Amino acid sequence: GRVQARLGTVSAGSHAPVPWGSHFRTASTTKAFVATVVLQLAAEKQLSLDDTVEHWLPGVVSGNGNDGSRITVRDLLRQTSGLFDYMDDPDMQRKLREHFDENRYNDTSTHDLVMTAVAHKPLFVPEAGRTRWAYSNTNYLLAGMIAEKASGTGWRELVEHRIIAGLGLRQTSVPGLDPFLPTPYVRTYLTGTDGTRLDVTTNSYLHTADSGVVSTTADLNTFFRSLADGRLLPAEQWREMRQTV
Repeated sequence: GRVQARLGTVSAGSHAPVPWGSHFRTASTTKAFVATVVLQLAAEKQLSLDDTVEHWLPGVVSGNGNDGSRITVRDLLRQTSGLFDYMDDPDMQRKLREHFDENRYNDTSTHDLVMTAVAHKPLFVPEAGRTRWAYSNTNYLLAGMIAEKASGTGWRELVEHRIIAGLGLRQTSVPGLDPFLPTPYVRTYLTGTDGTRLDVTTNSYLHTADSGVVSTTADLNTFFRSLADGRLLPAEQWREMRQTV
């Protein structure tokens, strides 16, 4: 059988329980959707995991020690690129944690966010054997850009067509710059630099391929169950997805 459970309240300071079927920004769980689409394109020979970033996005990852010719699509998906995480940029952190209200409706493009990342030196350069690993949101910005270039279709449309529509995920969406969540929803908070709790529920920040999916726990369960059941990826790509560093 199946057990349904919930925990927590709808907002800080409230005694109202989280509503059943609440929507929320899945944030980095979006990466699993994007990785699935990229692996589908690899299975269809529209791209190869061994392709370099430079092959698909000439000149984008360059300067300050960054070299797209040494980073593969596989490196992006497995977080072995060594690229600086654009979210760790000091100016980005100030906008988020000190001046959130002025930047709530941020519409910075994916390309500009990548430029923020490559303005910094990489954490490391990928070496043979790929034994070094560092989490970077920048990797999935680039993965989304490459999926778009290889397929001729935007990453949001790829996710919507290949996963959301394909699995009938009626409560899942990729809203782009729309700052509002469907109802019901739970509130989201961020801690400011002064320790205050910031209500960031309404925002346009999470609109890119590292963070842009909105869903519910039930739909996410369906998505991950479908991945494990082989409905989304051939066996070879499913094995690839589960490889660890």
